[in-house]
Amino acid sequence: MRRLSLILFVLAMGYVAYAGFALRELITGVMTGNVDAISAHVDFPSVRTSLKEQFTSYLIAKAGAVAGNDNDPGAQIGATIIAAVGPAVIGNVIDSLATPSGIATLLSTRTDVTEIKRDGFNIGSFLRRLSIVSPTRFRLTDNEGSEIVLDFEDWTWKVTHMRVLPRVFDNVTP
Repeated sequence: MRRLSLILFVLAMGYVAYAGFALRELITGVMTGNVDAISAHVDFPSVRTSLKEQFTSYLIAKAGAVAGNDNDPGAQIGATIIAAVGPAVIGNVIDSLATPSGIATLLSTRTDVTEIKRDGFNIGSFLRRLSIVSPTRFRLTDNEGSEIVLDFEDWTWKVTHMRVLPRVFDNVTP
C-alpha cells in the first residue's frame, strides 16, 4: 500500500511538473520569438474565441451605456452602429493578432517578460496564483490580474483561454 501511494505521488508530481515545463517552454518561446514553441503550447482557435467574447461583451456594454446615457440622437445612432459592426471588426483584429507571431510581439513588450529576459526564468516573477481547476486544467493569474488557462490536450499542456484586464478596454471608446 505504501509503495502504491509513493508511485501515485510521483506520477502526480510528474504530471504537475509537465505543466510547468510546458509553461517554461512557452515563456522561452515568447522571450526568443520562437513561433514554433508558441504554437506548440497555444490553442489559437480557443484563445481567439475567448478574446473575441471579452472584447465583444465590453464593446456592447459600452455602446449600450452611451446610448442609454446620452440624449443626443447622433450618439445613440453611433453607439448602435458600433454595437452592430464592432464585433465583426473585433473578430478580424483578433484573428490577425492572435497568431504565434502576434502573441510573441504583444507579450514580449510586457514588463514581467522583460524582467524574465534580464533575470532568467523565474515563474514567481509574474505568477501571482496557480489554481488547479480540474485534473486537466490549470489557471494562472499574473501579478497584474490577467489569467491564462492551460488545458491538457493532445498529450501536452496548451493555453486555451486568456482573460485580459478590463483596463485594457478602457481606451476603446464607441
